[in-house]
Amino acid sequence: MSIFLKQKKLFRSKEFELTGKSLKIKTSKPFDHIENEIGLEQITDKVVKIKNPNVVFILITMGTFACIVITMISHFFDTKGSDWFTIMFYVTLFILSIFLSFVTYENNLNITLKNGLVIGFFNNLPSTDEMENFLSHLKEKRKALLLESYAKSSEYLSKEQISNNLYWLWHNYIIDDAELHDLRLKLLPKPGKSSSMGFKSGSSPN
Repeated sequence: MSIFLKQKKLFRSKEFELTGKSLKIKTSKPFDHIENEIGLEQITDKVVKIKNPNVVFILITMGTFACIVITMISHFFDTKGSDWFTIMFYVTLFILSIFLSFVTYENNLNITLKNGLVIGFFNNLPSTDEMENFLSHLKEKRKALLLESYAKSSEYLSKEQISNNLYWLWHNYIIDDAELHDLRLKLLPKPGKSSSMGFKSGSSPN
């Protein structure tokens, strides 16, 4: 069963569909629509949160506020000072720059892929609980897929390869120490038993 997360920030929107094997992404903004699908095995556990205000609009906001103060002082203390039209002009610019500062404020959560690219989410949208719940399901489905792929025994896998696969799952924080121990007891051949085929020791899943 698919799990959905829909995010919207002014004219930009993102829709994520989480299935058992992939994450489908739809991003839309004026004159642009992109659809992508990423296998869960390509997703890492590296998460980076980015909060970055737009410095240009912040400086404009500070500048227009200074202009408002100067024109107000000029209007009230100088007989030939600024008129109300000039004051309202700077007030309008000030309000507009505050709005643009808010709109362009970057508050994203990026999940890194194996190839170095990232999946970008609008952090805490539509709400913190929904965002955290979706990421929790993403982690669970990714773990289930990797366990299904690598935490298994087969007549074609040697003891060394099974051990390498389990170590890879543990090393990449897919399983913890207790799970590693349980899977070793469950999957590794008992003394005196061996598989007929296998891979060279030291390899890891790709």
